[in-house]
Amino acid sequence: KPFCAIYSTFLQRGYDQLVHDVALQKLPVRFIIDRAGLVGEDGPTHGGTFDLSYISCVPDMLVCASADEVELVHMTHTLAKIDDYPTALRFPRANAYGDLEMPTEPRFIEPGTGRMVREG
Repeated sequence: KPFCAIYSTFLQRGYDQLVHDVALQKLPVRFIIDRAGLVGEDGPTHGGTFDLSYISCVPDMLVCASADEVELVHMTHTLAKIDDYPTALRFPRANAYGDLEMPTEPRFIEPGTGRMVREG
């Protein structure tokens, strides 16, 4: 089960390989995309400001982003269980707050679902 951990900006440079060598063949490669979004001290050349746009248009590719470290655990587990198409999990350059209780057992999150954080 291949996992590819990569900075967003470097994946952008390998977009052609992502599409032709992984996505069009529906290979179950799991892209773990670090530095998604604005990255502050890393500078503008290392920012992942475009990854959501350029990955979301790839056919048959699941893209997810966790809201916190607990969701990150569950989403990593979920991606490990998907074996019939490519997936991507993006996360920012940041520290977790550490104020959430981590799960003892990760759970599978059904693709296409979400959670209500606040109504209004």
